[in-house]
Amino acid sequence: LAASIVNMRHSQGDLLVLDTCPPPSQSTSAEAQQVAGAAELQDECLKLQDVVDRMVVVVKKMEHLVEIQRGVLQLEEFQFGPEGRRVPLCLSWKTREFGRST
Repeated sequence: LAASIVNMRHSQGDLLVLDTCPPPSQSTSAEAQQVAGAAELQDECLKLQDVVDRMVVVVKKMEHLVEIQRGVLQLEEFQFGPEGRRVPLCLSWKTREFGRST
């Protein structure tokens, strides 16, 4: 997707260099090509923005999952202590047991 945007920009840049002084009969067709190219480029940019927006949502979900996991690990450390208690402060599943059950 990004590569197609870059390729379009390069081809439009090449057209601009070639068409700096076009004959009057070709100027309208060159303008039409530029307008069509700009519309196509805009469509590709909108697609790319949609992909970026969806990726932001996924990253936020992953950050939330990391925070939840960090909380579970802190709770487990609190229950068993840094050195490890034989009997936890609260009776609950260890993280490993929870992971195996899901």
